[in-house]
Amino acid sequence: MCNVRQEVADILKDCKIENVENKYKAEGLATSQSFESEKSALMEIMRVDLEEKIRKLEEDRHNSDISADIWLESHSVKKHKKSSDGFLSDKRKKPVTVTDIL
Repeated sequence: MCNVRQEVADILKDCKIENVENKYKAEGLATSQSFESEKSALMEIMRVDLEEKIRKLEEDRHNSDISADIWLESHSVKKHKKSSDGFLSDKRKKPVTVTDIL
């Protein structure tokens, strides 16, 4: 009778140890999967954020190119008008002579 109890106790102990080992492995696997899931979610967020920043920078660059083109175009038109305009010639005006100040 004592032998049977000892054998049952040993089997129960082995089952409990195996159960604890399985729980340990399952916890490790769950932690690993959770880590990988969080990592991939954060990588996706970072990728989307970087793509948005790149899109904004390209849009700003495009807008600044357009603004620079408009600015250059307006300045080249002004210079062209000055040179062809009769009132604004390249000649300097004669200085005014002042006599009898006192």
